[in-house]
Amino acid sequence: MHPMPIRSRRLGVAATLAALAAWLCAPAEAAKRVVPGEIVVGLPGGKERVLEVGPGHVHAVLRRLRKSGRYRYAVRNYIARAAAPYVPNDPGTTGAVGGWVHDQWNFLASDSGAGVTEAWAAARAAGREGGKGVKIAVLDTGIAYRDKGKRYRRSPDFGPKRFLPGRDFIDGDKIPLDENGHGTHVAGTIGENTNNGKGLTGIAYRAKLMPVRVLNAQGRGTAASIARGVRWATKRGAHVINLSLEFPACPGKQCVSRCAQIAGVCKAIRKAVKAGVVVVAAAGNGTAKSKQLAFPARMERVIAVGASTAQGKVAGYSRQGGKLDLIAPGGGQPGTECVEGPASDGIVQLSFRPSSPKDFCPQRRAGTSMAAAHVTGTVALLLASRTLGNSPKPQDVERHLECTARPLDAAGFDPAYGHGLLDAARATAGPCSPL
Repeated sequence: MHPMPIRSRRLGVAATLAALAAWLCAPAEAAKRVVPGEIVVGLPGGKERVLEVGPGHVHAVLRRLRKSGRYRYAVRNYIARAAAPYVPNDPGTTGAVGGWVHDQWNFLASDSGAGVTEAWAAARAAGREGGKGVKIAVLDTGIAYRDKGKRYRRSPDFGPKRFLPGRDFIDGDKIPLDENGHGTHVAGTIGENTNNGKGLTGIAYRAKLMPVRVLNAQGRGTAASIARGVRWATKRGAHVINLSLEFPACPGKQCVSRCAQIAGVCKAIRKAVKAGVVVVAAAGNGTAKSKQLAFPARMERVIAVGASTAQGKVAGYSRQGGKLDLIAPGGGQPGTECVEGPASDGIVQLSFRPSSPKDFCPQRRAGTSMAAAHVTGTVALLLASRTLGNSPKPQDVERHLECTARPLDAAGFDPAYGHGLLDAARATAGPCSPL
């Protein structure tokens, strides 16, 4: 039996889960790489012959045939199989091999998912699996990236080799450990370890993560700290900067409506983009009447990301505006809760309970922060797959994501969802031609 490939982006979540389950549960014979007891030899004139060899003698016969000089080559009879998506073995909340597919609707190739399962294949084909070689700076509340004393513990689904040296601009030291949980959750979507038999999956699971703490335990940070964080990440070679944060948008008290109010942040981001860094930012969480994006997402050359639900619709809290680039899975109403089984909505990743930075659980969160993380992970796969060449400019990456996004109606661009829903599969497949 050949493994079943995902056939269409128009598959619903249930159909996609069935396809992935068929692949995971395929008989052992499907995993064999060679035909037992068979050797293929090359004859003069370009012909081949298949030789049958008794059990246990294949390697000895191969050595004799190769030494004989009678054949152009002697090799095992390898088995090809139908192309199929890369389906990791992570158990998710179900505890079963591959159970993550029941939790992470947001990664599947469906009407509401981002098509990450197919995008993984593009990076693998380019020899840079999981975004290998890409450096991602996560400017947030920090990440649970290492153990420290009795209070802090590294997230169980992050290996120590995944992290580059980071910086804490809240405490002013070199240990940017998370005290909130938000940054760890965001980092999990971007690049949690994958196919390791633990927890859930991440998009750019072999990229290097650079933890930069610019938000405190309450999830708040100053413009000065954020500006310093952007400059620091740029100088240390980040290819992508994720900003799952927002300044208060207008209308409202003490709102930020122009770059002049956060001049240091805007200047640092402009320098980062000029240096070739792709900057991704959350559009901001508000209400259905929020018709203006939050800064820094509202800046030029920043990829502004709104949020979608498990139904493939714009989330009611997702801020809107003419500078919105696209939306990505962000889930239903924002919240923080541990889940013991698959959640029908929300983005599930491993993080710690708010009461203890060492007590981890699969946690359901929602917001444009989660949506931005999907785009950042996809950018890493895009860079790794070299779909746009070796060193694409940030504006080329932005235009490519807009072009490959899945339109939500015939109108094209709309302030509610930008150019459409993130399509990681199409983004990594090759040059874009508008649908």
